[in-house]
Amino acid sequence: MASSQEPSTISEEAGQASSPKSESQIDENDPENDDQIFKPESDSTLLIKPFCECQNCHHWSNSVDWCTTVDLEFDDHHNKVHREKKMQPLLRSEKYPGRAPKILTFSCKNLSQIEKQMIVKTLIHGESIPQPVKLFSDTYFDEDIQMILQDLNYKYSLPIQSFVWPAIFRQLNVFMISGRKTGKTMAYLPAICTFGFQKNQKYQELAKYKGPLIVIVCSNSKQCEEIFDLIKKFYSKIHLKPKVSIVTYPISNANNMDILITIPDSLLHCIKSRIFNFKRLCHLVFEDASTLLKNNEENLYKILNVVNEMLEHRMNNAKVQLIVASEKWTNGVKKLLKSIYMTPIVCIGNYLEAALYANIQFDVKFLKSINKKIYVEELLRNKYYIYKTLIICNKSEILEVNKWLVRNGIKTIALSENSDKEDIEEGEREWSRAIGGEYEVLLCTELIFETCLTINDAVWLIHYSFPSSWTRFTRSFSAMSSNYKSPLEADNTKQEKVQCRSFLIIDETCEEKMPKISYLLNRLSKDFPATYKRYIDNCKIESEKAKILAKKDLCKTLKLFGKCPNPSCNERHMVSEDLDVSHDLPENGKIVFKILDLKDVTQYVVQLIEHIDLNGSLRKINDFDLKQPLIYDPNTEKKRARDVEVGRFYAHCDYTVEGEIFMLCHVLNVGNDTFVEVKLTTGVTLKALRKNLYEPPPSLEIVEVYLCNLIPPHKDEYFSGRSYFTTRASLESLEYENLVLRGDIQLQLDKTFWLNNVVQVVKIAHSEVDKFNFTKHLINLQVVEVCNTQISALHKLCNNCGITLPQYAKPTAKKPVKAKEIEPQRSFLDENPNEVILSSAVTPEEFYVRLSKYQCLLENLEKDIQNAVKNEILDKNVNVSIGKYYLARDSKGELYSRVLVLNTQDDKALCFYVDYGDEAVVHIPDLKYLPSKFITRLPFQAILCRLHGLSPAFGEWEDEATDVLYKYMLEPDSDIYRSLFVQVRDTEDCDTMRTKLKYSVLLKDGFGTKNVLLNQLIIDCGFATSVFGKIDDFELPNREPELDSLDSDSDSNDESESEEILRMLVQITSESTSKDESNSLVPEVYWSQTDEMVKLKVKLIGVTVANLDGKTYKLKFILHKTAEMGRHSAKGQEVEVVLKKVEPMEWLQLTGTNKRMRNIHYEILDIEKKEPKRKFLQLDIPDDESDEDDNVMFHQISDLDSEFDDEEPSSSSD
Repeated sequence: MASSQEPSTISEEAGQASSPKSESQIDENDPENDDQIFKPESDSTLLIKPFCECQNCHHWSNSVDWCTTVDLEFDDHHNKVHREKKMQPLLRSEKYPGRAPKILTFSCKNLSQIEKQMIVKTLIHGESIPQPVKLFSDTYFDEDIQMILQDLNYKYSLPIQSFVWPAIFRQLNVFMISGRKTGKTMAYLPAICTFGFQKNQKYQELAKYKGPLIVIVCSNSKQCEEIFDLIKKFYSKIHLKPKVSIVTYPISNANNMDILITIPDSLLHCIKSRIFNFKRLCHLVFEDASTLLKNNEENLYKILNVVNEMLEHRMNNAKVQLIVASEKWTNGVKKLLKSIYMTPIVCIGNYLEAALYANIQFDVKFLKSINKKIYVEELLRNKYYIYKTLIICNKSEILEVNKWLVRNGIKTIALSENSDKEDIEEGEREWSRAIGGEYEVLLCTELIFETCLTINDAVWLIHYSFPSSWTRFTRSFSAMSSNYKSPLEADNTKQEKVQCRSFLIIDETCEEKMPKISYLLNRLSKDFPATYKRYIDNCKIESEKAKILAKKDLCKTLKLFGKCPNPSCNERHMVSEDLDVSHDLPENGKIVFKILDLKDVTQYVVQLIEHIDLNGSLRKINDFDLKQPLIYDPNTEKKRARDVEVGRFYAHCDYTVEGEIFMLCHVLNVGNDTFVEVKLTTGVTLKALRKNLYEPPPSLEIVEVYLCNLIPPHKDEYFSGRSYFTTRASLESLEYENLVLRGDIQLQLDKTFWLNNVVQVVKIAHSEVDKFNFTKHLINLQVVEVCNTQISALHKLCNNCGITLPQYAKPTAKKPVKAKEIEPQRSFLDENPNEVILSSAVTPEEFYVRLSKYQCLLENLEKDIQNAVKNEILDKNVNVSIGKYYLARDSKGELYSRVLVLNTQDDKALCFYVDYGDEAVVHIPDLKYLPSKFITRLPFQAILCRLHGLSPAFGEWEDEATDVLYKYMLEPDSDIYRSLFVQVRDTEDCDTMRTKLKYSVLLKDGFGTKNVLLNQLIIDCGFATSVFGKIDDFELPNREPELDSLDSDSDSNDESESEEILRMLVQITSESTSKDESNSLVPEVYWSQTDEMVKLKVKLIGVTVANLDGKTYKLKFILHKTAEMGRHSAKGQEVEVVLKKVEPMEWLQLTGTNKRMRNIHYEILDIEKKEPKRKFLQLDIPDDESDEDDNVMFHQISDLDSEFDDEEPSSSSD
């Protein structure tokens, strides 16, 4: 590579004086002696400013013959030399503007032809250029790291590494631009790891601080993990390893690390949260800087400003070295380069990026092949001898172009594959030695330029024919490298370089490379002609159609984000209805599924169980227990798996004595053509023969699922490994293999579903409740963020590709507004023993109970119904329909109750009494309208049950068996309902008009002390046999002690009605259009306490005893602790109750329930014990000072203080 400016070298003789003079012989004021006086420059590292003006310091700093003087006399005192702190900022600013750099480049005049072939492909710019190294032994790498490099098959340095390694060890800032897999990362990582290993020797002044010594900022979490793995390899043979941490998301505490690998958002979060600081930072690396500056430019400069601010306060001269690695040269990288205070060394291994770095002029021409030579001839006419011009064309065109140019008076040197080696070398020398005004045009083929020429001083580069590969096209720009100007050079430099130009001719033969050409032209902001723009679009479409014919997989990035920003991605980005749409799978509605495997945070392999269409119709798909052997259809031929892929599910065939047994498995690793490693659904991992893997049964639908509109957070391009393991650990704690989930289909493509609103649904009574919301769970884990454009982008892609999408939501036609029909609620039994009342019984297989705790509410409801029948008009315009609810008299014809019409015939209706469970035939004219307020006020009380584990002894149930149940309906010799208890053992769907759920229960007598299990009693009577053998019994719940706060003549109940009513109201989800007007109120209760007593204030106006309709009403509490009755009295607006505590202690709450009682309030009164003011140190000193005193003995904290104010101050080492 030719150089216009070569780095100056310092010879050994330059520091020696041929005839040095003494101080007395040199006149400092004589201008002729200026060159003989030693005057260190202001920025020289040799400058030492003395702390004093003694003879010793004056001699060592100013004398010219200090190195030759033998007899030196020193003063007795030992004054120390004071070294000034030299702060070197990282960024330029108004305070530190920096200076205009003098850019040098590497000279390759003294290199051999082979060395030139390698070095000439790398552009090097900087104020000082280090000598390149080839061998590891020439570097300062740690010995163990050199051994690891050899284990990784690194024998010699790559071109860009040969310059970057010595530059990093010289503490220079480095910018390197190179493509993928060109050794860019390995150009800084071994040196950085060496610094980390030498932390105790190299950075001893910073040892007292915490925080990272080296920070590597990556553009995405995948790069973080790859670099982390490489660093682990470098330290694998080192005993005392530096601590390496990777911080992505979700973010956790990280401290005491030496090397930190992270992404911008996570790093900023850690800085703001003060998890660590930059006080020890000495090396800052930006990996993939072009992407970082594109997506996180603002955050990146915030990080740089934090580093800059830290350097201003650093107490030593340690600086921060900045290393920037990027695949592309962009405006963002250019801006960053200009903002660095100390001029970096720039190493570019891709010469197309070097041309963009030098801001050369690109001229693009779209021509037909027959017009290209005319264009070139017009371009070079009267100019070719001024600008050194290189034309690169293919083998078939070089002779024609050469003849055409010579015919038109343009002098040329043509070099092709037919030229001899001597002719090629002579032609290159002749062209290189030509002077301005006598230049000739050099024509060569791409192969000759690639293998034989080392040209680097061309001014014009003409691509007459587009090279056969993009790599050759990129390398051709090295022909102008010595004329490339750095962006850091001022425009008014003494040696102004000629503006280089590149002419790119595009013809009809460039079809295959048109996508990359269009990407380049977009980077250059070049406009396409309309015809070529259509042509380029058609080229892209044809390329995607070829991928469809080849049945390439759909791009994973496209599936995750709805778009793929990578122009060089080789996966498919168009969808096809024939290839991607499966009409055998559900296309809309809901699917019910089980998770088989977790592929990523939002990507899962699932087993389809059910499909519910938009109309609510249910279709069973399969519900196989996949831990059991698979069952194939005997009429279907089993297909052996061909292309075995990691992560896919197959049927593993195990040959046993009983025959072939197929178990579902997924492939963990494909070792060779014979064996694969698989994991069975039973959890067993084994190595299996590839030939023993078959395709699963067609009836078993195994598909992939993406959670809709959830993408990686922090602008990440992939989900981090930490987020994956966090999600997996969370789901494993929930036993995700047993979860039955349901989701709304938003799209179905490529045997993949995009689902929204993924939840676990449980059925309670006849309603469904979301028990677990999968989407919200991931958001709460902070591993995803919501992006509403994902699914809309995929829908747009399908429409553009001609795929007609179905409706994903049930269309709702606008109907005339009418009164909302109330959906009734039904009582239910929970899993605990429930106290019930037997309402009616048909057989032990069918009987109805109702909950005892709601009996009072039912009685009040029926009283209000009777009053409404008397006082309101409820029989007007009653149109009786089957399945609707009305009011009807009971069988005795006395009271009205809520009924459901099951059937009608003539003027009669078969009615089901929803609160009692019996049926009756009622004349239709006797039915009355049921207001909605009586439907929503209380759930229907009749609960359908059957006795668990019983089967009729004689095939059908005897009437005597039903009589046994009725015997236990009432208490002996009374009309009081008997207390019974049921324990639910099983439930089953009961799709009838009467009820939707049937409970299989154990029924036990709760009256008296001899509690009989009725299931066992009916067996003992000979009416039934046991299905399961022995019938399990259950214990009756213990009744908690109660306390009547008011006098009453009735017995205490076992549970607090208010708590149970609240539990009941939670289950009512429907809203009523009209509010229930009730005369009953729950009073507000205020309570206070001391160590010995509890005081209640019930907000009732002068009531001590309440009697209504022959019943006494009372206020009951289940207290937090046991108490005795003290007194109660009416005081105008309230009733005061005083209770005595059995144990003198402070109560945490009044009631024994864990639920919040909104009508109970704690009141702070004067009767409470006031604690004396306590001092921080309890000393025997009278407390006669005010809080405003200067010498306050206790610390005051207000609610306005920060929660961090009480923390201990961090030490200086932090």
